[in-house]
Amino acid sequence: MKKKHIYVYGVSIRRKKRWFLFFVFLCVFLFLVWLYFYTIVNPVIIRNTTSKIKVLANRSMNVAVTRAMEKPIEYSDLIHVVTDENGDISIMQADAVKINTLSKFVTGLTGEQLNAWLSEPIEIPLGSFSGMTIFSGMGPKVEVKVQPYGDIRCTFLSQFVASGINQTQHKIYLHIRVVVDVVLPNKTVAVETTGDVMICEGFLIGKIPDTYLNSDSLDNMLDLVPRA
Repeated sequence: MKKKHIYVYGVSIRRKKRWFLFFVFLCVFLFLVWLYFYTIVNPVIIRNTTSKIKVLANRSMNVAVTRAMEKPIEYSDLIHVVTDENGDISIMQADAVKINTLSKFVTGLTGEQLNAWLSEPIEIPLGSFSGMTIFSGMGPKVEVKVQPYGDIRCTFLSQFVASGINQTQHKIYLHIRVVVDVVLPNKTVAVETTGDVMICEGFLIGKIPDTYLNSDSLDNMLDLVPRA
């Protein structure tokens, strides 16, 4: 016996049911795809991108510092020390011009190197997107293009260390901070990298005013000219 089709507004109920099931299946499929990208693919991209940027940022900082110190920097190039008649230190003053020049050079070169290396896409093995550790390094490379926006800052740190009777070792470090905002297809990630490099040191004989001993930055020393 031939089955009769029931029509509602000119459409077969069986056909409407078929379309409804297809729509439900499509929604479930799209949700699973979204869930897969959100829980597996996206973390893999963020983890690999963050790791790569930190490596490149450190490499850029090393290149910049190496170039800046091709000509050795002497302690007397950055710090001027004046003693009184008793041999105690009465004035210690940082050379703002040389400090700013060195800071701008390192900042600019770090940015140039980092932008040059980040202009190329980051490659991630296809197996990494499986979510299984055993396949993480396998398969062809998938290129992920990132759009970096960076902020690079250099500050000079000052450290005093007692090294003997009435003798103090003064170390000067260059602190570099690199923050890169990476715009990924579905998220923006901020990656921060820092590094400290000792650029020079000097030995001071005599009593040092406490105002200097408590100063951990050369920026704070620019306006400090106390007398013992």
